[in-house]
Amino acid sequence: METQRRQRASFLIGACVWSVAGFGAEEKRAVKPEDLVDIRGVSDPQISPDGKRVAFVVSEPAEPGKPEKPRDTNIWVVLADGSEPARPFAASPKGETLPRWSPDGRYLAFLSSRGQPVGEEPAIFPLSLPRRGTGSS
Repeated sequence: METQRRQRASFLIGACVWSVAGFGAEEKRAVKPEDLVDIRGVSDPQISPDGKRVAFVVSEPAEPGKPEKPRDTNIWVVLADGSEPARPFAASPKGETLPRWSPDGRYLAFLSSRGQPVGEEPAIFPLSLPRRGTGSS
């Protein structure tokens, strides 16, 4: 059962990345090395305790003019049944990682350096979720 849920979540995340990245919107052409830095990455899928939502991390491409700045990471949430598109849940210029659901599924906690002085360790941020849909608080 758990394996089936994980496979379903992986499929949904792949579909979300496809729609978020806008694949198929341009003409077909050969991939160039510089294209690789423009690819969004998806990682760390977390299924809510009730199995209705999936939270995951999206790594945004770095800014071409600022090679010293790392990729930005944000938390996205999607309904597991695919009835709504994936939506950003938490985003800041300092990035968010490691989404984790509370046991009752009412909160999604994540690590972020938002509001932290440069060089400080990230802090845990728990945010409540709306009862319906995937919108952020």
